[in-house]
Order: sequence, then structure tokens, then C-alpha cells
Amino acid sequence: MWYCRTATLLASACLVGALSANALWPHPTNYTAGKDDTFVRISSDLSFQLVDGTDQSRVPDDLTQAITDSAKLANTIDVWELTPDRGESHRDGVGKAALIASVQIKVLELMPETTPNLCVEPSKSVGTVENSMLQLRALQQPFQGRGDAIDDPLQNRQSENEEYIAVEDNRSNVWSNACSISSRAIKQLSYNVSSKPLNLETDKSAPSDLGNLDAEMYRLSVPSDGASIQLTSYTSIGALRGLQTLMQLIYALPPLQGGKVQSQHYISNVPITIEDRPGYPYRGLMLDTARNWFDLATIRKLIDSMSFVKLNQLHWHGTDTQSWPLAFNKDGSDPDLSVLAETGSYGWYQSENGTVEKMVYTEEDVEYIVGYAAERGINVIIETDMPAHMLSGVEAIDGGSLMACPEQLDWITVAAEPPSGQLRIVSNSTESDTTDINTFKIPDAIVKLVSAILRKTSSLSKSLYVSSGGDEPNFHCWNLSSEAAMEPYLRPFMELVTNVTAAAGKRGLVWEEMAVKFPTVAKTLAKGSLVEIWNDPNNSAIALKNNPDINIVLAPYTYSYLDCGGSNFLGNYTGNNWCPYVSWQQAYSFDPSAVIANATAVLAKDEKLVRQSFVGGEMAVWTEQIDRTNLDSRVWPRAAAGAEIWWTGETVGGKKRDKVEALSRILDLRWRLVARGVGAEPLQPQWCATRPGGCNMH
Repeated sequence: MWYCRTATLLASACLVGALSANALWPHPTNYTAGKDDTFVRISSDLSFQLVDGTDQSRVPDDLTQAITDSAKLANTIDVWELTPDRGESHRDGVGKAALIASVQIKVLELMPETTPNLCVEPSKSVGTVENSMLQLRALQQPFQGRGDAIDDPLQNRQSENEEYIAVEDNRSNVWSNACSISSRAIKQLSYNVSSKPLNLETDKSAPSDLGNLDAEMYRLSVPSDGASIQLTSYTSIGALRGLQTLMQLIYALPPLQGGKVQSQHYISNVPITIEDRPGYPYRGLMLDTARNWFDLATIRKLIDSMSFVKLNQLHWHGTDTQSWPLAFNKDGSDPDLSVLAETGSYGWYQSENGTVEKMVYTEEDVEYIVGYAAERGINVIIETDMPAHMLSGVEAIDGGSLMACPEQLDWITVAAEPPSGQLRIVSNSTESDTTDINTFKIPDAIVKLVSAILRKTSSLSKSLYVSSGGDEPNFHCWNLSSEAAMEPYLRPFMELVTNVTAAAGKRGLVWEEMAVKFPTVAKTLAKGSLVEIWNDPNNSAIALKNNPDINIVLAPYTYSYLDCGGSNFLGNYTGNNWCPYVSWQQAYSFDPSAVIANATAVLAKDEKLVRQSFVGGEMAVWTEQIDRTNLDSRVWPRAAAGAEIWWTGETVGGKKRDKVEALSRILDLRWRLVARGVGAEPLQPQWCATRPGGCNMH
């Protein structure tokens, strides 16, 4: 594929070719393929169909939409191979190859052999999506080829309302179907497996006790003789994962002339058989919408890109001291939560098409994002950070009496960044001293506010999890003597949070401070709560020692923070950002197995049991210097490094994950994202990208 200038370069290049004949990301669990010079042509109107015999009464609308979207993408987007000739040398071989005209999709839980029917009750059968509904929903897709749906921002609120009505009518059917992609996306995180051995090549039905990771399994077969591509899964969400893999197998021959030309599509290295399942149940991306606001079109495009690389958790950091964009309805409750966004959001925004809207997310917006993500196999966890990281909007409640150290000029003494502010859960001043441990209780006004916020976010989310944040409480802000002195006051605060969350039927997600720095606070976290480790990943062992019933999400900033690097946002500071840039190679080098091994040693427990507590990890996007104009380039393709860590696990093709092997695949992924309208940053000059390994150091 390229000229190797040295023996060392040849060795690294051959490693790339040996493991990655097709540039799939994340790499499948099991992958077998034919020779490099074997091809099948793909019909220009490749059809995607559920197999004959599928019980149509069970078919969820979101699966129908996923199939429709995949057909459109497969037939409209041209991606040329990343080689110096962009695949021209394959022209003769492709021209002589057999033609594949269809993809046959078999979802076992939708087949009559799977009994009982757990999808829908007979009286609630939803059938398939009406053509008019598909047309309406197509307007929402950021990835409809290269048309306006990618490039144009969302239209004004009035036109959106028509989409909301259509989509919510459709989603009522999706949520009522237990076999929908959406219903699977929001399920509890676990490593549970079926009591029966599973084999997608021979199984005729789906087991009733299908595990969390089993549900995402799929088997994909691409024959060399022109027969149909076969995609088999136990569930609709497994079919979705398989469809995304299929999209990455299809290339196009380069054009022979200029202009708008659609070239012959093909798949190389046939026959191909892929059997795949995720390694971890939590594969996330965190987006901060408080430092800077993002319109719905941008968030939708992010969600689509996440789904493409099989990320399945959107951790939505919704609020912070800088702004409160979550616009809750005015419903006569006390406190009036509508005040938070009315006074705490950034105000008006003018889109590229000239329409003006508030930089807020209404309750309808939130529900829309939750539903849009779920249809693409992604669970949304909403975070309202507390008791620190609160100011905007909150200072308007009770005349500002709930705030401690609000917007201090010397913010650096009381906060992690400007503006300062956190809830005044304890006071140590001459006017009011509530520090006596024997009589201390959380102020009633704060109890009411925190309870109302958590109940509201819980009601808007379909997720089992809701986040109260909890990072970086500052003892100086409360006039206390030390960090340890905060613990007696944080404990009843987290008891309140846990109780309200549990009463809403949810489990909590908190940052590591609540479980690592304060042992008695850790014990207030309910069983199954998520603790996100963002400093030293080995802090996870401390958290588990303090509360063995929690689950760990790993996001150490040295490997996972995509906003790190570059200049600092402080106006009169000449230094760089507080944390170094995380390259894709650095992110990809993260080894969860080493963290789990350390926790096993510290806790002196069986490693299999300890691993059950590590549900996965996520990449994080804090947005002090990121908005919709540069989100794509700051996130992609680096976030995909995390996607492979948490989907594929520790090994690729039977060998330990390695950035040399991964290079050609992530380069290919980047070009595919660009073809879909995503402004993913270039990782190398094109000369290097078309010659993977050619720009390595030796």
C-alpha cells in the first residue's frame, strides 16, 4: 500500500496492515477477513431490510429510523481509501467483483420464536413508522449526506415546535416498546450475562435474561459471492451497533473527473465475519453547556458522532457558576425554579440564518435531547453541579441569601475559577455561625432548592442516573479552617441529595471528591451510585474502600480532558492552561486494567469482583474556550480514543492495544467524520495520513 523506506518502518506498517485490513473504529471483538485484493461491489441503491418472518408488531420506530438513516448514508456518502492513490489501484478488481444489493437484518427479540413477546402488549402494537413521520424526522438528522441538515443551524423555535409534536408522538411509541433502541439505552449499567450460552450464528431466539452487554452484541457477515450482507443481533440496539460498523466498511472508488460525481461503492477483504460486543457498559462523553452555550443542532451532531463510534453515555454538565441555561417551567412551586434561567442564562443568541433565541434549554428541549440521544443508543445523565459551582440564577433565589462568597474579586482564594460561588450550607461569620456540629442542619431554604432541582431534573430524564456534581467545594468560601473541616457539613448535604434522588427512583453520579476526600460522605452514597474519578485514576481504590457499593467511572484529566492544552482563559495571565494537551495517542494509552489491578491489590479482593465496580469511563469537554464554532475540532477524533478503550477493551486483534496499529484506523475515522459534516481536526498532513507509519519516529 505504500513504499517502506526502512526495515523499521516496514515492520510498523505491516503491523497496521495485518490487524486492520478494514479501518474499523472501535475495533470489533472478533474480526476475520479475506485477502486484500478481494472485493464486492455495493449497489447504488443498497436496500436494508428486516428479514422475512420478523414480527412487525414488535418493530420499534427508532429501529426503523436507524435502518432508514443507514440506507441513506450508505448510498450517498463517498469515502475514498486513505492510500496515496485513494483506491484507484482497486478499480479493475472492484469492477469485476460480485454485486451486493441488500442487507438482511435479523433481530432475534423481534422474531416470533422469542417467547413470550416482551416488546409490546398486543393492544399497544406500534407497527412501522409512517412515511410522513420519516420525512418529518429526517429534518432533524445532522448526517443526511452533505446537505443543509448538516450545515445549517436549527431553525427558529416556531418551526421546531412542529418537529417536537411529531417526534414526541413517535417517542411515546418508542418508550412503550421494551424492544426499542431507546428503552435499551437507558437501562441500568451492569455486567450481568445470560444464564444460557449465546451464539448469534445459530440462535433462533433471544433469551429472556439477556445481559446488559449481551444486548449490544451483533454478528455481521459480508459474503464474497454477491449474496446479501447478514446482520444478526439479539436486540434493536445491537442491530444499531452493527449498522454503524457496516457504514465503516464501505468505500468508494475515486472519481475519474471533476464535478459532483458519485462513485462505485465497494467493500474490500471479503468475505468478512465480525462478532462484536462491548467491554464496558459505560462509554461516555461529558459536555459542559454552562461555560458556553450550544444550540440543539450542535448537540445533535455531537450525539450522532458519539453513536457512530458506539459511545453510549452523554454526561450533560448543565449548570455552573457562569450560567444556568436549564429553563424550567414556571409552575407555581416554591422556590420558583424558572427564575434560575431567567436571571442566570446568557440571554439572546442570533443564529447564522438571522433568527434570535434565548441561550437556554427549555424543558421541551431537554426532553428532546434525551429522546434524540436514546434513539441513537445513548443515555443522557443530567448534572446540576452543587454545592460548589453555583452562582448564576441561584443568587436570585431568596435575595441571594443562599450564596456564599458570590463573585468575589479575589476568586482564587475561594473557588477553582471565576466567578466564585457555592451554596451557603454552613456559615462561620459574626452575623451567623452555624458550625456547631451538634446542632447543625442544612438550612431549610437550601433543602427546598436542592430538592426541587433534583426532582425536576429527575423528571425530565429517562436515565436511571442523575448527577449532583459535587466537585471542588472550597473551605475558604465557608470560612472554615481546612478541607477536612467541611466533612461534617457535606455529609448531611449528600444524605439529602441521596434521599431526594432515591425518592425520584434514580441513582446518583458524583465527582470523586464526595467519595475520595470525605470517607463519611462516601458512605451516604446509595448502592450503585456512580463516582467519576478525574484526578489520579488510582483514587478509585480509595473511593471503593470508603464505600464498596459504588461504581466507578474513570475520566482522569491526564488522559480524558479534551479541553486541556493551549492558552489560559484568564485575561491577564500569560501562562498556558492548567493541564497539558491530551493527544489522541495519550488518550489511547490509558490502561484501565492497570487501575483495576491496583484497586484489587489495595482492597485485597478478587479481581473479577473488583472489575465489576468499574463500569467504564468517559472523555470530558469543559468549555471555557470551546463553543459551537470549535466543538467539533476539539472533540473529534480524539474522543474516539476513549470509545475504543471502553468498547474494545485491552486487546485489539488478540494483541494489546497499540497506537501504531491504531493509527491508520483513527485516520480513516477522521476522514469519515469529515465526510459526514463533522469538523474533526486533522491529525497529520495528508501525505502522512495516506501513508500510515510514514511519519513515525524511528
